Amino acid sequence: MGKPFLTIQQQIELLESRDVKTDDASGSILLREGYYSVVNGYKDPFIDREATAAAGDDRYKEGTTLTAIYDLFSFDPKLRGLTFHYPIKAEAAVRTAISYCFSDAHREEDAYLFQANYCSKEEFAASGNDSNRYASEITGLIGILSSRANRSGASFITHYRESYGAVPLWVPTNDLTFGNLEHFFNLMKPAEQRDFCKTIVRSTGRLGDGKLRYFDAQRA
Repeated sequence: MGKPFLTIQQQIELLESRDVKTDDASGSILLREGYYSVVNGYKDPFIDREATAAAGDDRYKEGTTLTAIYDLFSFDPKLRGLTFHYPIKAEAAVRTAISYCFSDAHREEDAYLFQANYCSKEEFAASGNDSNRYASEITGLIGILSSRANRSGASFITHYRESYGAVPLWVPTNDLTFGNLEHFFNLMKPAEQRDFCKTIVRSTGRLGDGKLRYFDAQRA
C-alpha cells in the first residue's frame, strides 16, 4: 500500500503515537521543512530498536522530541558547510595557481596539449615518481585536458570554444577534479612547480618575504 496523505495535525498525532514529544513549534517545522526531510532523514539516532521490532513500525527512545530531531536536521548542512568550506577554498587556490604558472611559462593557448611543455621522464622520477608510469601519466593527463577543451558540454567551456576557437588552460581547469589537478602538478616542470609554490604562498599570505626568497633562490 502507498503512503496516505496526512495533514499537519495528523503528522503530529502520528509522531506522538510513536513516543515523539511535540510542542507549539512542531506544526511550523513540519509545514516548512516537511515530515519526510526532517523525521525520515534524521530519525535513526532516536529510534528504539527493540520497541520498533516489537511494534512493527517506528518507536522512539524515551524523551525524544521533534525539536531534537529538527536540531540534528538543522545542524547537518552547517557541519557540511564547515567541512567543505576550507577544502573548496584550497582547491580553488591550487586550480588558479596551476593554470596561472603553466600559462605564464607557456603562452600558446593550447600549450597544455603538448608533451614538450611538461617535465621530462628524468624530472618526473627525480620528484619521487615511478618513471615506468611517466608515459601513461602524461598521455592520460593530455587526454583528459583535450577531452575537456574539445568535447566538454560545460557552458563556460563551449562558450570559449565557439566564440574564440581555442580554450585557454584556465578554462578547462575549472572542470578538473582535485585528483586531476594533483596529476597536473606532478607533471609540471620543476621551475614551474616552484613558481606554483610561490604563488600559493603569496595568494594565502602565509609566509613572509624571507620564505619567498628561499623559493627564488631554489629557482635560480
